[in-house]
Amino acid sequence: MIAKKIHIVADAKETNSTILQLLSDDPEIALEIKELAIGDYILAKKCVVERKSASDFAASIMDRRLFLQVAQMKTSYPQSIILLEGNLFDIESAISHAALCGALSWLSVLENISVIPSATTQNTACLLKTMARHLSEGLGYEIPLRGNKSKDPQIISQFIIEGLPGIGPAAAKKLLQAFGSVAEIFQASVSELMNVPGIGKKKAEDIRKALEYPYM
Repeated sequence: MIAKKIHIVADAKETNSTILQLLSDDPEIALEIKELAIGDYILAKKCVVERKSASDFAASIMDRRLFLQVAQMKTSYPQSIILLEGNLFDIESAISHAALCGALSWLSVLENISVIPSATTQNTACLLKTMARHLSEGLGYEIPLRGNKSKDPQIISQFIIEGLPGIGPAAAKKLLQAFGSVAEIFQASVSELMNVPGIGKKKAEDIRKALEYPYM
């Protein structure tokens, strides 16, 4: 079975970029080059990426280009990313570090634009490929919500009960001591749960709601 290639659209203005060469040389990538009105790269048709060197980022703040570009990106695409190449705080610029921090904060906090740092063009190419793959295929595996588990049955029991809403180690131990097993706790009513010291009505109701909630 032939694996589906990762589709990336690149702006024609990027033709002389090392990044474009790296992407086109990658056998896993289907690279399309066209003139883009907004952004430098389009990933999975719904995500636009604007690549900026650190010096260009600073210059785009001074000439107000950045603000127009952000407005256009947000209007045209559900997801917008700025790939920032190089160390922004190492460049010579008339803009103060405080103003640069302000621009980064504005993008991330107020405009909900992801700003992703990249040290080199090679890193940028790798990031573009990885983001395009995640957008089209997802992560490819499930991330466990909790880490490594003990093989000790008693510790496992406490581990399970600590997963209930509002239940920490002390409360988990009290519940297990009161009911004797995880199964008995899972079957307990709100009033029965409330008989355990430290388990009030709200916490008992939250536990029952979590245990009975239909997983879609």
